Amino acid sequence: MPLSESDLEELRGLRAELRRLLASRNDDGADAGDRTVAPAVHVAAAAVRMDRDGRAVLEPRGQGWRYVAALVLLEVFQAQQADTWRRLKICRNARCTTAFFDRSRNNSGVWHSTKTCGNPENLRAHRARQRVPTTGL
Repeated sequence: MPLSESDLEELRGLRAELRRLLASRNDDGADAGDRTVAPAVHVAAAAVRMDRDGRAVLEPRGQGWRYVAALVLLEVFQAQQADTWRRLKICRNARCTTAFFDRSRNNSGVWHSTKTCGNPENLRAHRARQRVPTTGL
């Protein structure tokens, strides 16, 4: 299914909205003003059908960007139902901001990779603390 430039622009908007929603869950991920902005509305259609085992199955509908958006939004819906949506996060390294799935046991991950993002961030924080003069008691 080929996508037009306008289809791609709609999908970029959906991606930006999902990133904004994920970043807003970070303590320092989004500006306070960013959190008050109403989310963009992305309309996508889905159909519900019964499979051979009698289970309801959601299927995306539409053409172009609407079909792709339906796929993405159905995955978001299913992740929310399975309580795995909360594990999708944005890396807190300001130079990275990659979306990642937090596989830590207690859902406490903040970097997509400790090696490439966590260690440099921790090193920068450590060096910044070392530069601050300490006052003797």
